[in-house]
Amino acid sequence: MTQAYPIQNRLRKYRKHAGITQQEVARRVGVSSPSQVSRWERGERLPNLTQALRLSALYNRMVNDLFFDLFDDERGRVAYSPLITLD
Repeated sequence: MTQAYPIQNRLRKYRKHAGITQQEVARRVGVSSPSQVSRWERGERLPNLTQALRLSALYNRMVNDLFFDLFDDERGRVAYSPLITLD
């Protein structure tokens, strides 16, 4: 079974995969301090649209990859897991 990951886990995973620090992400995305990146990665805040576009370019991902889980299940289909659910 495939597990869905919240945005904060994906942001952390993409940054570590890129081999860069939170300080470097902050500089390249244009936020004032690494603590903002840390808040994103802890799920306390979300990046705004401009920041999300810069993050997607930095991590060489589509912006949708930051907010939605796209994965192949056992049948080879692509499934969507929304960031926010209306329960």
